[in-house]
Parts: sequence; C-alpha cells; structure tokens
Amino acid sequence: KMPCYRPEICFPGELLDYGVFENEPRRIRGIEIKNTAEPQYFSILSSYYDSNKHTNNANYGMFIYESLDEGSRIKSLTLDFVNQTFVGDKIAVYSVKNPAEPQYFAGFVGENTIFKAIVEVE
Repeated sequence: KMPCYRPEICFPGELLDYGVFENEPRRIRGIEIKNTAEPQYFSILSSYYDSNKHTNNANYGMFIYESLDEGSRIKSLTLDFVNQTFVGDKIAVYSVKNPAEPQYFAGFVGENTIFKAIVEVE
C-alpha cells in the first residue's frame, strides 16, 4: 500500500514528436464588459462537479449557450478558464453581441473573472 518506483511502465502506442497546434494557443484578451451589458446569472450546483470536486468546464459552455439569442447556432467557441467556481457561487455571465464580429463572453463571481470566451454564431 505504499507508492513504489516502476521503471518498467511504458506508454502504449506511439508518442507524437510534434505539437498538436501549429502555434501556441493564445489567451483571450479581456475587455471591460460589466458596464456595457446586463448579465445573466447561473448558480453553481453540486451536480456540476467532476470527480475532482471542481466545476466541470463543460458547464461554462452551457452557460454561454443559454445566454445566446434563441435560434443561434455555435459555429466556433474558444474558452479560457481563469478561476474556479464552487457550489453555491452565483456566476454572472456578460456578453457583447455584434453581428459583424464574434461575440465576447465573460463570467464573474464578484470581482473574480471565472472565464472569457469568443463565440462565432451562425
């Protein structure tokens, strides 16, 4: 029942000798959004937790989807996770909607930024 060193462990399959992305992923630049938009609020439920007792990141995508105009379809979504949320937190999701550009979303609990996202819709 004690950890032990196992040098014979190997990884099945082949390891990649190249990166998955052509370039390193870039962080989404934050913009001041709280004074320009009305937020939608979502409560963090215990059912949103994963096995590590963290909010599963897929839930932030769900909050974005619920904040879109009815009938909108997501073409692409880029999401930066900044901070963690906990059961009972109320997350405020703000968005800037401009039909000519991708939409910017940001989620906050109090003054803490939880996520930032860029969403292209059809």
